[in-house]
Amino acid sequence: MRERLKHKYALSEQGVNDMIKAVIIVTIANLAFMVPGGLLYLLASDILNGGIPSSKLPMYIGGMVISILLIIITTYFQYNATFLATYVESGVRRRTLAEKLRKIPLSFFGKKDLCRTYKVRSWETVHGWKQQVLTFPHSYSVPCVPQRS
Repeated sequence: MRERLKHKYALSEQGVNDMIKAVIIVTIANLAFMVPGGLLYLLASDILNGGIPSSKLPMYIGGMVISILLIIITTYFQYNATFLATYVESGVRRRTLAEKLRKIPLSFFGKKDLCRTYKVRSWETVHGWKQQVLTFPHSYSVPCVPQRS
């Protein structure tokens, strides 16, 4: 699984580890966001049954404080596990790409007009896409006429 993630998303070994940690932390953070909903359900059921009993009032106040703290803590870890790890991984990938480009001889870049290649490919992509989109409705508007033999 690690090799598949590494290949599919072009990650380093540390990037794969950070991605797995991020998935786990995001799952925990999403579960933390469900806690206030459960607390609200209990509160609404008590209100509909005739009011909040004074014995449950400390539970609701404590539940609100705990859920707010839980959300703050999990959001902090979620941010660190996703966005900050992404910045670190993109730095690793930039350095790896720069190292690969450094190993290519300069004569390679002299023979190729990279700007021209990019312009032709982008033009072909855009205009090929436009042609497919513009001809798509016409392919269904032609009536089907049976062929006579």
